[in-house]
Amino acid sequence: MTATVTAELWSDWPCAGGTRLGMLTLARGTYSDAVDNSDALSATVLDDTRATPALRRVVMLTDPAGVLRGYRLAAAGRTRTDRLWAIRGASALTDLASYGLVRTISGGLTSYAVGGRYTATEFIDTLVLANLSADGLSHWARGTIDTTGYETITAPEAGWTRLEWCREVADRFGLELRARFNGSTSILIDLVTRTGGTATAVHVAFGK
Repeated sequence: MTATVTAELWSDWPCAGGTRLGMLTLARGTYSDAVDNSDALSATVLDDTRATPALRRVVMLTDPAGVLRGYRLAAAGRTRTDRLWAIRGASALTDLASYGLVRTISGGLTSYAVGGRYTATEFIDTLVLANLSADGLSHWARGTIDTTGYETITAPEAGWTRLEWCREVADRFGLELRARFNGSTSILIDLVTRTGGTATAVHVAFGK
């Protein structure tokens, strides 16, 4: 399947205070939504000094249906043709692996072996999002949670990252983990009923 999308280069996620650096002209490439969180963008873009790809910058794509997707650049370099850049981006969920460990602090002591018996919503709200907010990362928010049951989950002494917590909750409740962009307002953490499907790569046509 081929689609024409718009692509913008940002210094960071728009909802995290990023600055729009300019439009990207996509020569060719693919993007996908994957059930294993390996959402990816792989493309070549025309060289434009007004919007130069670089590691850790983000690409925001809007497809013909108006769906907004975002990818953190994990690779960016010139191709053998100097007028082209090859870029590779990863899901916003990968950010949750780099923000540190979920923890509680009591009496001056920090503990990483946190947990308890909660619903999936409570795990996301009281552990993942509460820790993100405490670290000034309030651009993450809870999205759709497709369950109301309870599970008992406790992290090991060494602790888990926010991404590891999200994945563990998804696995225990039999759900799929998704990151969804709520316009320029927030990135939503969705835990939705498993479809059992695999991602279909969408091929990007030349255009802005």
